Amino acid sequence: VIADGRASILVRSQGEDRLVGHYATGDFFGERALLGGGVRAATILADTALKLLVFSREVFWTELAGPVGWQARVREALEERQRVQAVPLFKGLGERQLDVLAVKLEMQPFAPGDVLVRQGDPGDSFYVVRDGLVDVNRQDGRARHKLATLKPGDYFGEMALLYNQPRMATVVGKDEGSVWRLDRQDFRDLVGRYLQLEGPIARKARSRRLAPSRGRR
Repeated sequence: VIADGRASILVRSQGEDRLVGHYATGDFFGERALLGGGVRAATILADTALKLLVFSREVFWTELAGPVGWQARVREALEERQRVQAVPLFKGLGERQLDVLAVKLEMQPFAPGDVLVRQGDPGDSFYVVRDGLVDVNRQDGRARHKLATLKPGDYFGEMALLYNQPRMATVVGKDEGSVWRLDRQDFRDLVGRYLQLEGPIARKARSRRLAPSRGRR
């Protein structure tokens, strides 16, 4: 656990270390080793002087139970990783790739009627529906057309990033739920280069452009 300071997260890809994110005060890493092992997903490099709390597996499970709450935090992190793994787009990823992706995804809750992206706005993020439903609507003059309802595991926002164009539709919360968000830089660096998913996403985006009645964003 980082008690004070900041560190970089580096992953090995195509023979070189790539920066995919940072840890700051209050963040933790190494939880998979506490729960049964596995290879390290990344190299953690200190950016500043660090104060770390280091726990053995025995201390973690015997001394930190209950009141401290670290067990709950670790379990939540692992459950979130399992959610990410269940997304069809990410099913082909290995454990190391999933660990890195889970660190970078930012969860954003929404309520019914909340606008997640608005038609005509610049595109700066990629989204995956985590839970709940969202409606995709396109405005054509005074008429509004509902294009689709997206469910958990579906994604949106890729067309504005891939083609550097304004949002093609408005995406609104249908009920209470949440999405995972990646900003433009993370989408390029992580999804495109490290995870090598930009190709499949681009192919689907092209099919959406060729089928405007079913397109979105």
